[in-house]
Amino acid sequence: MPQNTANMSPMFDLTLELDGKTELFQRIPINTAIAEFPEKGLIVSETKDGVVNEINAIMGTATSEIEKMPYYEQTVANCKQILLDINPELKREQEQAAEIATLKEQLAGMSDQIAALTGMISKSLGKKKEE
Repeated sequence: MPQNTANMSPMFDLTLELDGKTELFQRIPINTAIAEFPEKGLIVSETKDGVVNEINAIMGTATSEIEKMPYYEQTVANCKQILLDINPELKREQEQAAEIATLKEQLAGMSDQIAALTGMISKSLGKKKEE
């Protein structure tokens, strides 16, 4: 039995057909103009204006969060730098990883150059044999 029945408002269940499937939305309070079902990505409202207002509110919140991204990106960069500053071993490991990545790129480039030179030498030797 509910502990506080004074705050309980009447509710209803709503059945909708969405994309050819019947969906049941339970326990929607009667005294609300809008009900959200985020797990299903659905907003139910008794008016179009209610949906528009809710969409505008969601968009406003998302826009606000997006505008905060540079701050958080800088915070992450600062934290990484502080960790490197207070942990010399971590800094050495990152420097070694960067150096290894650079060496791998250089080796790959040299490998391509050697392959090109080998091809040029093979062509050159092939032409000399024909002469």
